[in-house]
Amino acid sequence: RFAVKGVTTLVDARNVLLRLKELETEAEEMSNSIEQDEAFQQIMFADRIIMTKADLVPARTLMQVWKRIREINDRAPMQCCIKGQIDPKELLRLSAFDSADNVDILNDTQNSCEDQETCIGHSHGV
Repeated sequence: RFAVKGVTTLVDARNVLLRLKELETEAEEMSNSIEQDEAFQQIMFADRIIMTKADLVPARTLMQVWKRIREINDRAPMQCCIKGQIDPKELLRLSAFDSADNVDILNDTQNSCEDQETCIGHSHGV
C-alpha cells in the first residue's frame, strides 16, 4: 500500500535559468502566464526541491538558481545533489501531507541550502 507524502522536484542547476527565461519569453509572446507551464508548476508546488548538477556550475550561478527558485517557491526545503549523490533517506523523509510532520519539514534547515552561502564545498549527509 502506498501513500503520497509529498512532491520532490529535481531542478537542473545547470539549465534551469535558461529554461525559465525561455518560458518567460514564450509566455510574453503568447500573452500567457509562465505559471501555466508544467516545469514552472513543478517548482511552484514542490514540497522539496533538489538541485542537481550543483557541482557543474559556479557558486555565483548556483546562488542565482537558488534565488530564482525562491521567487517561485519560498517554502520548500532545498538540497543540492553533488556528483549525482544524495542520501536515499533524504528522499524518503517527506511528510508534506501530514500536518503534524509539515512543521518539522518546513523548519528543518539541517540539510537545506538556505543555510549555506553555496552548496558547493559542503556535505548534505552524502
